[in-house]
Amino acid sequence: YLEMGNYGKAEPLYLEVIAIWETILGREHPIYATSLNNLALLYHTMDKLEKAEALFLESIGFIEKSSGTEHPHYAMIINNKANLYKSMGKYEKSVPLYLEAIAIQGKLLGPEHPDYAASLVNLAALYQYMAKYRKAELLYLEAMGIQEKILGREHPSYAVSLIGLATLYEKQNKFVQSEPYFQEALQLNQDRLAASTAFLSERELALYATTGKTSLSLNSKLLNRPAENRDALASLSFDQILFQKGFLMQAASRLHLLGDSSPEATEINNDLKAYRRRISSELSKPINERKELEILEEKANTLERELARVVSGYAEAMKQINWQEVQDALKPDELALEFIHFDVNYPEETDSVQYAVLLLRHDSDQPEFIPLFEQNKLNVLLENATDRKVDYVNNLYATSNKHITDLKQSRPSLYELIWAKIEAYGIQDISTIYYSPSGLLHRLNMSAISINEDKNLSDLYHLVTLTSTRQLVVSNQTKTYNQDAVLIGGVNFDWEIPEQPNIDDDNHFVSRSIESAWHESGSRGDLWSYLHWTESEVDLISDKLTQAGFNSIIYKGVEATEDRIKNLGIDGYSPRILHIATHGFFFPDPDLPSYQGSLLTGNNPIFRWSDNPMIRSGLVLAGGNYAWEHGRAPENEINDGVLTAYEISQLNLSNTELVILSACETGLGDILGNEGVYGLQRAFKIAGAKYLIMSLWQVPDKETKDFMVNFYRNWLKEGLSIPEAFRKTQQEMRDEFYNPFFWAGFILIE
Repeated sequence: YLEMGNYGKAEPLYLEVIAIWETILGREHPIYATSLNNLALLYHTMDKLEKAEALFLESIGFIEKSSGTEHPHYAMIINNKANLYKSMGKYEKSVPLYLEAIAIQGKLLGPEHPDYAASLVNLAALYQYMAKYRKAELLYLEAMGIQEKILGREHPSYAVSLIGLATLYEKQNKFVQSEPYFQEALQLNQDRLAASTAFLSERELALYATTGKTSLSLNSKLLNRPAENRDALASLSFDQILFQKGFLMQAASRLHLLGDSSPEATEINNDLKAYRRRISSELSKPINERKELEILEEKANTLERELARVVSGYAEAMKQINWQEVQDALKPDELALEFIHFDVNYPEETDSVQYAVLLLRHDSDQPEFIPLFEQNKLNVLLENATDRKVDYVNNLYATSNKHITDLKQSRPSLYELIWAKIEAYGIQDISTIYYSPSGLLHRLNMSAISINEDKNLSDLYHLVTLTSTRQLVVSNQTKTYNQDAVLIGGVNFDWEIPEQPNIDDDNHFVSRSIESAWHESGSRGDLWSYLHWTESEVDLISDKLTQAGFNSIIYKGVEATEDRIKNLGIDGYSPRILHIATHGFFFPDPDLPSYQGSLLTGNNPIFRWSDNPMIRSGLVLAGGNYAWEHGRAPENEINDGVLTAYEISQLNLSNTELVILSACETGLGDILGNEGVYGLQRAFKIAGAKYLIMSLWQVPDKETKDFMVNFYRNWLKEGLSIPEAFRKTQQEMRDEFYNPFFWAGFILIE
């Protein structure tokens, strides 16, 4: 559990072991001392340095009494203590401990033992921090020779040494020497993480991927290099991001969709789905009413692990892609952009988060690494995200920033932050740009970014949003489509038939959301209102689909239930089109300091303060107001009318070409590392949908209806592809409503 990053499970086991040894063997036994050492290692990893130091001192005292200082366990413990002092910056205390450990291990274990080599690597890393580069280099080379001979080049310890030596050369600007070591280490780490998909669950993979055992940060080093020395490392970085971006989502999706590849896999998959349904039910309850949630999660985790072992075709589906394969998929007038964001931790640790882009043309010798901006500069533009209305959108996508000032300091526009540097690389001959966003860029519609008062990016380029540019090489979808369409609209959010409200056709500001999804004042008292235009929307779209030869099914009012969606694909193919016009919600992480105060008052629904981001994002369906107000489903009802992203991710939509979420803020969610948005977007991708149309803000009800009707006309009647139809619809809406609030709220994701 320590190696996998599951520290919460590791600690109680270490404590239990220590208690058992103390009872049976006593505190003077060497095994007791080594158990203290193991717990100290855990606390060091968890950055609980004072706890770790106290345990190391205690452990050393016991081992000295029981075994003396001429013992391998003593050498191991003082080596670990030296590692701790290195983390604390107490280098003068670390050096003598390392030297003592190396001397003992060399004498007792011999100079070809893995522990001896590990101590050499630790001392080399310390000398590197102290800028004693020649000493560090000799130690790394000696250790790697031992590790290659005794452990082999595929061993994790050898990869650690590779990274150490490569970083040492990097610090000395010996770029030609560092690059092959980085390349080998990157491949070893990716092989190890890819192999782990065959026996770890998604949750275990997520923890393992963050331990550093499989990670290698190249981007900070790229940022620090002179521009003329970036090419080779940029290629490695592109390969790395092709592997890492959306890795866990891809693994979950493949496992989910290949779960019926054999009778054995089908049986395990059915049991897994049953446990996940129960987990979903428990997660929607208040904490004090949940029953056996941890037991259910552990059983589901075990089944998922077993499914990964037996599923057919899983390893092939997770194959690695390189930048040359992406390049081969590009036409002369096409461009691929992989946006990245990363902590700046080289040559020194900082609190800065940097954004950059890797640019690839069809005829590039190497990808181009282009530094863009620090995250705090984009945060300034997004800081009013709690009020995603007309003024916010206008300010965000404005050409000029003269009306957005803070303490008389001008703020850069989105174009200046993101696109000006990209266009400086001469892309005037490009017509189509495939791009994969990263970090906060997931919250932007790139097409709507203004270049000047008359043009925006969509006038110059056809921008195609991808989860990863690896999709240009590997399809994410089994293309077996039927002509079925399921449409949901005119939803009754109460359990009774509502009175039809009087609607002002000229009111453009009725939105498909409630403000409590972002505002601190919201609580369970804020209920979901009926959306008049969603009923006419699905009626009009159904007519167009029928004319185009589709079998169209509409669910309205109290018939628009959660079950209607959950049952899709169970007894056969999922529909080709799933169109849902309703309210959507997303709540930020309740652990955010700026958000915690609002959770201390009022009766907030579980969907607001869950620690699982896939519960804090969802769609509201028939009867959902009851659960929103009372925190549970009505008596004798299995479903609560709130369809969370977690529940959606359990569906099988592998035969669904298009999902349209004609609702507010459905494209939002927690943004976690390279995995992108944890919310509805992730849920439908795991479920297997090919194209998603989602929203970034509180889209106006009537204009949304117009947008959707026009999109289907362009797709079905005009015969355009889905991306072309979407782009044309946005252009038509822009001609009618220049204000981006009315036309740029929706994004298409492939």
